[in-house]
Amino acid sequence: LVFHLFRRLAPRFPAFRLLCVGLHALPPEAHGLADRVDLRPFVAPPDLARIYAESAVTLVPSYVEGFGLPALESMACGTPVVVSNRASLPEVVGDAAPTLDPDDIAAWERTVTRILVDADFARGLSTRGLERARTMTWERTASLWLDAVLNRRRT
Repeated sequence: LVFHLFRRLAPRFPAFRLLCVGLHALPPEAHGLADRVDLRPFVAPPDLARIYAESAVTLVPSYVEGFGLPALESMACGTPVVVSNRASLPEVVGDAAPTLDPDDIAAWERTVTRILVDADFARGLSTRGLERARTMTWERTASLWLDAVLNRRRT
C-alpha cells in the first residue's frame, strides 16, 4: 500500500520523500521512485524520535499489529498519524488519528492529501495525538495490568 500510495501522491507533492523503516518486500525501484524513497531496516531510537518529529505524516497500514508502538511514538512526537482499522491500532489511536481499511487506497490518498494541504486538519491531528499519547504511559499500563491480575485472582 505505501509504495502504491506514494506513487500516486508523488507527482502532486514533489518535495516529499518516503521513509520506510523495517523490512519491506517491494523495492522502490519497482515503482520508479528510488530517488525519493529511503528504506531502512532499523533506526536507533534517538534517530527515530527525530524522524517522527520531522515527518509530515506517519502511516501504519498494518493488517496485523502487536500493539501499534510506531503510531503511539509518532503521536508522542506531534506527528499526524493514519492507521489501518485492523488489530490493536484503532484502540491505540482512539479518536486521535484516522483509521482506514488497509485495502482502500483511495481513502488513504484522500486522507494523506488532506493532511498535506490542510494545515488546520494536520494541526488538529497533531494536538489530539499528543493528548492521546500522554494517556499511554508505561506506569498506566503496568497499573492496569496489575489491577487486572489482582482482580482476576480475587474472583
